Amino acid sequence: MKRRHNRPGIQKGNPPPGIALVVVAMALCLSFVSVAAGEGLNVLVSPNRAYALPDGQVQFTVTVLDAAGREVTADLSWSVIPSRAGRISPGGLFTSLGVEGRGVVRVVATHAQEMGAGHAVVEVGSEPPLRLSVVVRPPRAAFGLGETGEFDAIVTDSATGAVVQADLTWMVVPDHIGTIDESGSFTATGDAGAGRVVVRALYEDREGLGDAGIVVGETSGSGVRIQVIPRHALLRPGEEGRFQARVTDSGGDPLDVEVDWSIIPARLGLIDDEGTFTAGRDDGVGRVIASVVTEEGPVRDMALVEVRRPGPGGVRIALTPGQVALAPEGDVQFEARVIGPEGDALEIPVDWRVRPEWLGSITADGFFTASADYPEPSANGGWMGGVVASIETGDGVAAEVARVFVRKDAPSLRLDIRPHQPRVAPGEDIQFETEVVGAGDSTDWTNEWAVFPANLGTITSDGFFTANPAFGDPGSGEFGPHEGVVAARATLSDGSVLTDLAHVRVRLPGQQVRVRVSPRYAVVPLNESRQFEATVIGTGGDPIEVPVRWTVAPERLGTMSPDGVFTAADLPIDPGEWQRPHGSIIAEVTVPGGHTFRGAAVVVLDLPDPQIRVHITPRSATVEPGESVGFSAEVLDMEGTPVELPILWHVHDPALGTIGLDGVFTASGSVPGGGIYSTRVAAGVTFNGRTYWDFATVHITAHR
Repeated sequence: MKRRHNRPGIQKGNPPPGIALVVVAMALCLSFVSVAAGEGLNVLVSPNRAYALPDGQVQFTVTVLDAAGREVTADLSWSVIPSRAGRISPGGLFTSLGVEGRGVVRVVATHAQEMGAGHAVVEVGSEPPLRLSVVVRPPRAAFGLGETGEFDAIVTDSATGAVVQADLTWMVVPDHIGTIDESGSFTATGDAGAGRVVVRALYEDREGLGDAGIVVGETSGSGVRIQVIPRHALLRPGEEGRFQARVTDSGGDPLDVEVDWSIIPARLGLIDDEGTFTAGRDDGVGRVIASVVTEEGPVRDMALVEVRRPGPGGVRIALTPGQVALAPEGDVQFEARVIGPEGDALEIPVDWRVRPEWLGSITADGFFTASADYPEPSANGGWMGGVVASIETGDGVAAEVARVFVRKDAPSLRLDIRPHQPRVAPGEDIQFETEVVGAGDSTDWTNEWAVFPANLGTITSDGFFTANPAFGDPGSGEFGPHEGVVAARATLSDGSVLTDLAHVRVRLPGQQVRVRVSPRYAVVPLNESRQFEATVIGTGGDPIEVPVRWTVAPERLGTMSPDGVFTAADLPIDPGEWQRPHGSIIAEVTVPGGHTFRGAAVVVLDLPDPQIRVHITPRSATVEPGESVGFSAEVLDMEGTPVELPILWHVHDPALGTIGLDGVFTASGSVPGGGIYSTRVAAGVTFNGRTYWDFATVHITAHR
């Protein structure tokens, strides 16, 4: 059996009540038009949320924009999902059929061989809100510095769908990227950056809010590609790792452009503008994401990052695959990597065992074969167990478990979407992934994505989902908790199709306890102290008094007193350290009921200004296993005058290669084939008792 991950895509749950039939129809009929719509026509339905009496009507209108943001006349095809919710005329007039509940009005627009889809939610039998529905056109735009553009807004009555002439107040958030006048004319007069144009509509005693996304500053052209290196990082809590982004144009030539770094989920750690990631205090798995703004919108790539606490003796085991599903007598090859206290791979054989033993057998090298017959009846269509890899250390047993599901009459292949049941906040991002698993040989596949209902959020062609920020805006008619589905369809090379669903819950803002740490950012000299304070906001929005536990990550940065006083350590600058080490001040509280919440601030240790600087060349190099490449380092004082000092060379990951006193790096000849591996080469000098470093990256391309 083979398992392959489809780069850029949760426990499987049942669809939310009231939309199960829609979900099944969408998954089985494969209605994934919403993905393609973002690349063709942009279809705006107004009102985007409507309310009707059991025998009432609502008039919907549509604005269709092409890829350039120009309004076009398109052929429209309307439908209601589910059909029992009501019927809709070719002109967009919805008539309720008397069944209370929620439905979706869907319209497909066709123009000049391009297609797009738009959706609106209709609540039948619900009391309509007093708020107005506001749609801003265009929904997103990019501007160079000094450029101008026009926005307008369609304001409708949520109960009837009628357009109203409201008073509009425009604003830019954040205000430093530009200005907008009372007619909706935007000017990019400020700094480069991303934000939103927001409009508040007032009509009689009612109001509503709408917005559009904007990007200010130079954007890259079309065909831009980005690759995050390394593709996978395994760190201990508080440990630092450096990611790099290789950006190329359509011809494959390198581009020098600004890269925006982020981490999902945010609780996993911190990442700065240079790609330096500092792991948080808790175990977890997430994604480091690098984004570049282009003419066609943001281009992203991501790498897997794992934060794991060391096991006994500082040893941990990485076991792949982490879970499998196969038929009786099916087989799969497991692999276990033993990782030492310093993050280096250890050549230590592991002990394999199967739990329960009757699930199957496993060889000394990790080859698992499922049993043909089982002593227990199947549950949920199969038998569940695990494969355990372990080693004995002086401090105990370190082990890792992979889940195994043997399915009775299992299909040869199935699609898994992860995560299966995420909880996100309004405006929060999450990366979905898909994996084809099962007995037999799988091949590469292509993914298509869809979101239901459409107002739940947006999803890109690579599975990057953003929850609707309006759910967290008290001024929005959509404010509140929402649930829905992200669906994935995988088309295999033989034309066969697999589908899976994830249940997404968007939690209400204000219902979670929030911990605010102040100051949010502090620079503290060595051996000096700084007072931090924590404010705990309860579910009702008011401060509450609960005990606060303070910690600092990584611990080597300093100490925290019980009352929030941080004292910076007297840190030397060792290999791998930055001139100004940084980390997190973490405030943790446990509220009645046992739930724990955390807040964090950034602390930077203020070391003395550097007296010299080191510059290593080349900045990056690519070699094959066994090949060598020479690095050189130049030492300059702050005036740019060369300084003659002996160079100390260092390799971050000795398992990938060695470097001599002359700066010649030689890649290991035993690097596993079929991947690209990366490590850092450092050049350091000692001057007046301080050590200064510069770094370069080596990529080792190991062919199969």
